[in-house]
Amino acid sequence: MKEYKAPDKVTQKMTRSGAVAENLSTGEAEPISSRPADSNVSEQPVNTAGKILDRTDAAHTRHASKRQKNLSAEK
Repeated sequence: MKEYKAPDKVTQKMTRSGAVAENLSTGEAEPISSRPADSNVSEQPVNTAGKILDRTDAAHTRHASKRQKNLSAEK
């Protein structure tokens, strides 16, 4: 007589490294997503804050000059 075995309980969860299938009966975990490994972020240039500030400063100046022009036209 053949003995039946229940299938392993496998759950999926999302981690920082991507989706992982975890086998609860054996404790094994294997990645199931094709997400690449995390790269070293410190190698990328960090000078993006200056560009953002320049752009917002230019937008503020443009807005202020338009407002001044409209106020002087109303008088």
